[in-house]
Amino acid sequence: MFENGNSNNLTVAAELKMSDGRHLLGKIVVPYGSQLVKQLNGSNRFIEFEDFGGVTKFVSKDAIQEIVEQSARKAPKLTPPKTAESDSPFAVLGVNPDASNDAIRGAYARLAKKYHPDQYNAVTLPDEVANYMAQMFERISSAYQILARRETVDAAE
Repeated sequence: MFENGNSNNLTVAAELKMSDGRHLLGKIVVPYGSQLVKQLNGSNRFIEFEDFGGVTKFVSKDAIQEIVEQSARKAPKLTPPKTAESDSPFAVLGVNPDASNDAIRGAYARLAKKYHPDQYNAVTLPDEVANYMAQMFERISSAYQILARRETVDAAE
């Protein structure tokens, strides 16, 4: 009824090893909103396959012996948030200068939970990512300490 023109479909570069001995090189087409594993385990008997020549074929899942993914997906580009460029403790925590003490504590807690090194102890991160996370946590902690001192000065007045 409604077609999206395949504009949002995902393609996965792969080699299909067929039961008759052929090897097909190309891309498996995964419909928008689905995943490759769902396509393979779904009730459809065929998967859409586009060879590197651009020819679309529908391949019987029963005839496939093995699928070898040919390229890893591109990693997302790590870009620091705009607040990472500012020296303002308010900007680092993402709060307005007139924010309440509770709002400041809440912002700190949310960001600390996201960037705290203990959150990533169970996995090995690339050095670049681990350093970024540690630096962000230091910035967040420093910003909170500055604003917490402001709280105690305000309370003393």
